[in-house]
Amino acid sequence: MTYRAAIVGAGAPVAKTNQNLEGFSIGQAHANAYAVHPDTTLTAVADIQIQNAEALAAQNQNATAYGSLGDLLAHEQIDVLSICTWPTLHHQMVLQAIGSGVQTILCEKPMAVSLNEIDEMVRAASDAGVRLFVNHQRRFEQPYRGAKQLIDDGHLGTILRIEGFVGGGWDLMSWGSHWVDMACHLLNDPPASWLFAAAQQSGKTRYGHLVEDEMLLQIGFPNDALVLIRSSSHLSGAGLIVTGTDGVMRLAPNSANLVLRDGDENDLVRTYLIQQDKANTSSYNYTDAFIDSVHEILHATRAEVPSVIDADRGHATTELLLGAYQSANTRSLLTLPLIDRTTTLRVPSA
Repeated sequence: MTYRAAIVGAGAPVAKTNQNLEGFSIGQAHANAYAVHPDTTLTAVADIQIQNAEALAAQNQNATAYGSLGDLLAHEQIDVLSICTWPTLHHQMVLQAIGSGVQTILCEKPMAVSLNEIDEMVRAASDAGVRLFVNHQRRFEQPYRGAKQLIDDGHLGTILRIEGFVGGGWDLMSWGSHWVDMACHLLNDPPASWLFAAAQQSGKTRYGHLVEDEMLLQIGFPNDALVLIRSSSHLSGAGLIVTGTDGVMRLAPNSANLVLRDGDENDLVRTYLIQQDKANTSSYNYTDAFIDSVHEILHATRAEVPSVIDADRGHATTELLLGAYQSANTRSLLTLPLIDRTTTLRVPSA
């Protein structure tokens, strides 16, 4: 079977961030993934800037460009839809796609910008029998894929603490969401018990929603593992430090370091953490993980099996993200699941 794929949110033909760190053209990465997969054809592309949709469609000879998702869904029969717009649009577009009969939806992260929205997205997909996925594609990247296997094979012992950081002025919802999600993934996605956050907030926005200036987030789990995430303009780079009873592992894009209480770290690094199908990690392209995401969602849809990027996992991660802002605003330690579902990062109307 050939799946007819579509993308909403093409982005500019050349990814280029502005001064507010916006503009990664994620739609381009999704298009590449559909082009590579043997069972998908990119049929249509929509973008509010029609020239962006036309540029991406021109790279795929069978694709038609549209100026809105509504026009696309009115004229095309779509099997798989990638939603690559700003997060403030994810909720309405997921519901729109479900209402139009799209059966498989890959929504970019973060899932949405309010708790009520993510609840409704999961509920609507379940009620309609639609497979909804949230694209935390770093779960498929090296060194993180290998790090997960290394932990699962017991080489770090019991995981005690995972510390994540994101610098350069980035916020928790944008780049920080990767590290919250990755920490959960490395712990095998247990439900969190509680969270507590402190933040400095000045009303700054990014991708159309409110973000913090600085934040420190703590998340507790039933097995007593602790996750700490910091976003700050006073840091540079991003990554994770995983501490277990038998060793410590530091992970960053395309790099990993490992120190064990006993054992040969070099052998384990070669076995688990170096990209095995590449000559070296420097040749790794971050868009490779998007290819893996498309393979994952189509396999999960066809085989009717769970996925590591299923909507319920995306929902859990996004609840932690939004809970961090709720905790910071109320100066309270919050238990999970959150009782107050009204938290939103939408910019208040004037």
